[in-house]
Amino acid sequence: MQDMDQIIMRLDGFNCKRCGICCSLLGIEHELYVDEEDVRRWEREGRDDILAWVARAVYHDREYDFPVDPNTGDEVVGDCPFLERDAERGGTRCLIHDTPPRDCVAFPASREDAARIGCPGYE
Repeated sequence: MQDMDQIIMRLDGFNCKRCGICCSLLGIEHELYVDEEDVRRWEREGRDDILAWVARAVYHDREYDFPVDPNTGDEVVGDCPFLERDAERGGTRCLIHDTPPRDCVAFPASREDAARIGCPGYE
């Protein structure tokens, strides 16, 4: 998989500010999904820490739900469990930045997506 920063730059004029807005709106503004490719990659990488948050979907349009709390079985609403807030320096960081779900890498898919959630990546 390409480096996430390279993929993010695919959007004309988009510059990720690592504000965490998109990672704090799970189940509120957008649903996050993973696919078979994500799951197989994490299996190859031995990422049981990530796989613990994956559940088979019961919907027809996707294979897996993510993130799903491994203790309760509930889909996460709000902050992604892999979002770390840095109170000292401000901002956030993704704890699985080296191997994120492809859905994360592709969001926002447009200027409109970014504007809808208040993402400053086009400022």
